[in-house]
Amino acid sequence: MRVYRLQNGIVLVGKAREVRAKLRECGQTFRYVRELISRA
Repeated sequence: MRVYRLQNGIVLVGKAREVRAKLRECGQTFRYVRELISRA
């Protein structure tokens, strides 16, 4: 599982279950994906 934080977004690379797990993990901290991207 790799996470690339870009200037205007994020890229999650890995198996589907790993990506879903990472999004759930981020969901504990951030309510919207937009908030996660703005912190990148």
